[in-house]
Amino acid sequence: MHVNHRLLEMSTLGSIVVGKIMVALGLTPALTITEETRRDLYFYGSVIQVDSDFLEAEFLQGDTPYKMGTQLEAFGYTQAVYGFLTIQDPLAQLKLFRSNNLIQILAILIFLSDEEVRKENHLIIGNITDGIGNLISAMGKDNRIRGITPLSDIDPLETKGAWVQVAAAVIVLLGEWMIQRDERSNSKKESEGHKVKDIRHTNQTLSFENRSRVGLKKRPLE
Repeated sequence: MHVNHRLLEMSTLGSIVVGKIMVALGLTPALTITEETRRDLYFYGSVIQVDSDFLEAEFLQGDTPYKMGTQLEAFGYTQAVYGFLTIQDPLAQLKLFRSNNLIQILAILIFLSDEEVRKENHLIIGNITDGIGNLISAMGKDNRIRGITPLSDIDPLETKGAWVQVAAAVIVLLGEWMIQRDERSNSKKESEGHKVKDIRHTNQTLSFENRSRVGLKKRPLE
């Protein structure tokens, strides 16, 4: 059961990485793809992150800051998906997407208030990097909203911010993978240690029994 839980957790973190990569690809103008494909990447990347964040929250026990932050993060992506489905005005939609970036930053601040999170370097580094990425993305969207960059274009800061968020997700995924690898290694060593102890105990028992038998055979002759 513990192994299955770990596998599900890793697959969830992997899905978050995939979702962020899809969003980043959708925000990369250098890619020669159609506008429809670009929007689909952004939309489905956000959907994957909604599902992954809600699933990740299910793994977390109690009402910890980490769990509340994860749920808030999922809410932000849900808002982005809602904007895609219901809002036709590009400016209003963009404002909603910027709001999602700000919600992600708030969620990260909640993450980092969790003592357990602060014990893990990969979670600290990953979440701070993610916060920076969301801030950069929000600044890029703000440039478009204020007319510094044409509304129909993707601001370079949006592209950079999206790929920073990808790096953050990879940091968290690799950190968790290394922890699980170490746990498996330690568990294997403990298991081998128990086997060695059992073998030694068995050998000692057999040796004692053999000595007893020899002693019994000698007594009549004495």
